[in-house]
Amino acid sequence: MIRNIGVECQGPDDKWWNILMTQGLACKNDTCRRNDATCECYLTIEHRLTMMNEKDRILLLPSEGKFRPFNDTRKTYSEDEDDDFIAGDGFGSRMVIAVNRRFPGPQITAYENQNIIVHMRNLMHTDSTTIHFHGLHQKRTPWSDGVAFVSQCPILPGQIYTYSFYAKPFGTSFYHAHIGDQRSAGLYGPLVIVPLSSVNISTPQDDNDGKVFTVAIQDWNHYDEPETLYQRMLFGTFDLQENKAINTTSDISGANFSRYTCHSGIINGKGRFYNTSKTHNQAPLTKYDVEPNTDYRFRVIGAATLYPFCVYIQGHGSIRIVASDGFEIEPIEVESLIIQPGERIDFILRTDQGSGNYLLVAETLEVEPESINQYHAAEAIIHYIHKDSNNNLNPPKGSPNNCTKEIKCKIFNCPYLSYPPDQNRTCLTWNDAKTIDPNSNIDEVKGVPIERFYNFAFPGGEWLHSRVSQWASIFTPNCSCIRRMG
Repeated sequence: MIRNIGVECQGPDDKWWNILMTQGLACKNDTCRRNDATCECYLTIEHRLTMMNEKDRILLLPSEGKFRPFNDTRKTYSEDEDDDFIAGDGFGSRMVIAVNRRFPGPQITAYENQNIIVHMRNLMHTDSTTIHFHGLHQKRTPWSDGVAFVSQCPILPGQIYTYSFYAKPFGTSFYHAHIGDQRSAGLYGPLVIVPLSSVNISTPQDDNDGKVFTVAIQDWNHYDEPETLYQRMLFGTFDLQENKAINTTSDISGANFSRYTCHSGIINGKGRFYNTSKTHNQAPLTKYDVEPNTDYRFRVIGAATLYPFCVYIQGHGSIRIVASDGFEIEPIEVESLIIQPGERIDFILRTDQGSGNYLLVAETLEVEPESINQYHAAEAIIHYIHKDSNNNLNPPKGSPNNCTKEIKCKIFNCPYLSYPPDQNRTCLTWNDAKTIDPNSNIDEVKGVPIERFYNFAFPGGEWLHSRVSQWASIFTPNCSCIRRMG
């Protein structure tokens, strides 16, 4: 047994590797409970293919929200069978990195102050890897921070490495690879620390009661493996059928995204590809079953490579933001939120609509003219459980909520100060949020903070140019805090 400062490290029990791989779970069932001192988990890393039935060695195709064998139009698989397949957005078949045979990896749920022990086995054939536990401070355990060549040596193919650290602070986090672009290939998974105290804590918190859901959002590219993406960003991407280069896209402020092409988005490893701006390929979506007139917590994780997403729920004009990056905030009622890669935002949904299916939609912030005829979004189904409800696994494209001059839609975490006036949207930034988190010791901060906002984009349009001059008027040479706006 190896003992580190304040944290006990232990070797793996080999019997648990295959047990947890078969179950598609992360942690032993006799740990990670509220009164347990430890939360012990086993993660096996390996390559797999999307859209492949490995048992029957046959390619899959999407069909009406389900999968079918590519050579049999009459057979479809059940929802339980579909969960064993890696979907992506249902377009073609590409390689991903799976954790315990899941994409993304299975969720680790621990309780505050537990000792989390993660045994990691690298079964990739030639690739080294490390795991970073995003959002955890790793006080007194810097060797478990997972930054390759900085806090640890990479885990070579065939090797096993054990991480050991404290479950603190509480909140929504995620674990992900910290070598190259392996995270974009799927080496990530949710990490949730449940608080022990109830003081200034929003509820529900514990997913054991079935009222807490995780929404891991990722932008998805059809063709390029992680090793290729960086080169594409340098030299561009090209459409050989149209014989032209693919231009970069931008948001409403004119800020350009890179040449990394987003074909679609996925939520918890599932999504569907839109062949046009209105028609999709009928691939299966993640489904959340909800009871009417109940409060549900959605833990939204920005696991994307590049693109920010605007998240809303079709037919529900209000969600309540209660936490960000693991910290509790004073609740804010909004219509939607924007989440950037690496961010985590929790919201509460009151299921106060009629029975049926509604889409949780996460659209990229790209400005997509109608002439391009594309739609880049991640989607999931909110299914109201009711005897008369329609469990449609292949719903049409979601319709946006109605924003009017009289009732403007509030959007949280805007990367710009405002939307064009004709969109009837009001931007809320972090100046509109107030912490109530018990771990935020504001009174301990000494001195007078000076805060300046810098926009690193190139805003376009008169409505934004007028605001640039306002921002410039407050810039001074001295600042103690810089936040990226754009």
